Amino acid sequence: MPVSPSVFHYTDPRTYVRAWLALRPRLSQRWLARKVGSSPSRMSMILSQQRMLPLEDAATWAEALGLDDQESRHFEAMVAAEQAPTDALRDEARRSVRAGQDYAQAAQLDSAASWLGSWVHLAILVAARHEAFRALLDGAPAAKERVLALLDARSRANAERRTV
Repeated sequence: MPVSPSVFHYTDPRTYVRAWLALRPRLSQRWLARKVGSSPSRMSMILSQQRMLPLEDAATWAEALGLDDQESRHFEAMVAAEQAPTDALRDEARRSVRAGQDYAQAAQLDSAASWLGSWVHLAILVAARHEAFRALLDGAPAAKERVLALLDARSRANAERRTV
């Protein structure tokens, strides 16, 4: 299964759905229409901005797209932002969309910080900048394998720590 585009990079639900479908050439608008309980023509009209995506259908769409809880809330907020009947509700929904984007950015920074927190990675990255170190590794395949194995083991340990 292809990697999905991050829903948090989008502020328009239609643009996200089109990007999601573009990464899945075997799936069509017709397939998605069946999955969300809609007709293919209605799906086409929604994606081409001729009709609104009903707010009450947003959760069904999010489920069909395989979104988790946080992603679903963001998708629903995008739908609400374009349909809110008052400026105050529209602004509230837009704030929710921005909060979802901030959440995703913070999660990326947290992941990067845990990787950078490993002094072993940092030491190897600093050493790798020096010509002598690179030449040493090029001339010693066994040493190069040990360094790569150490990096790999450390990366796995960090990944396991993040999932616990």
